[in-house]
Amino acid sequence: NNRGGTTTTNSDPCSSTNGVILSQDQIDLADILECFNDNNTAQNPIIGPWLNDQLSPENRENTYLSDIANFLEESDCSLDARNFTNEAIEAIINGAEVDWEEQIINELTDECAKNIFKSIKNETGLGPTVDSSITQSFTLSGEILNMFDSSDKFSYTIKNGTYSNNANTTTSGNTFTTTISDEYLGKGTKLSIARTMIHESVHAHILNNIKPRVNPSFYEDIKYYAEKYGYSDANRYHHEFMAKYIKAMAVSLYTWDKNNGGGNLDWDYYEAMAYGGLYYKDSNGNITETDSFKVLEPLKIHRDRIRQILFNEQEGNANAKGHKCN
Repeated sequence: NNRGGTTTTNSDPCSSTNGVILSQDQIDLADILECFNDNNTAQNPIIGPWLNDQLSPENRENTYLSDIANFLEESDCSLDARNFTNEAIEAIINGAEVDWEEQIINELTDECAKNIFKSIKNETGLGPTVDSSITQSFTLSGEILNMFDSSDKFSYTIKNGTYSNNANTTTSGNTFTTTISDEYLGKGTKLSIARTMIHESVHAHILNNIKPRVNPSFYEDIKYYAEKYGYSDANRYHHEFMAKYIKAMAVSLYTWDKNNGGGNLDWDYYEAMAYGGLYYKDSNGNITETDSFKVLEPLKIHRDRIRQILFNEQEGNANAKGHKCN
């Protein structure tokens, strides 16, 4: 297809009108519809009209057509890409923001949380090498949310809503969704919310990489880790394994805080916040310290101090050092 917006005499109806000059938007729309010719997207009562409406004068300056067409072209119009596009368009219609390059859908309706997530995602620079006592060293980007550097891209959605826990990350195919509790967003400090977003992104990172076809060596390492220590529950071994990411999460949190008006807390404080990943729910539903937490911090008095810091920031009480959204 010709994507240059010039005159063409090609008989292909998706790239020409027999000598008539097509605008770039028209070419992009034709390419999108060509990609979707096998699942009736153009006839979708919501998506079809929205796509066509992108050609209207009022949308001409902010059309999504170019981003969508480029994304589908670079993804070879794969099924996963088409599924993400459908999901993303419906999210945009409902007010979400989409990063097509990174395949991230930001459905957060809480403006403060939305801005925290955007600022974390946009951080640059490489983080530290993460210590591993298994068979290899793991590395994480300084922007932990740039988790798509793995061998297999996947889509990530973050949203808020009614939820019993502070946050949770689930997976469906190649799509990972983090839901953050409205109640938690209303009371936690920005520092705590940022920590939670970083923590949940690590869950998504692990969930993606434990697939044998995605990252065979990572899969074998975490399988060995779980078997060695007798962890059969996924929630348990995820949080036990989080110990490998403490330094990286602390650096990411410090970097975010420094670039958003803070960064003046002791390093021990950021590291204490990163330890929030080293708890799990036992069979009775109780929040319990992981074995790896006890190895890293053998003294209970130190673990209790860390737990109090996490509680203060989570509750946004008078002893918290972070600032609340409101």
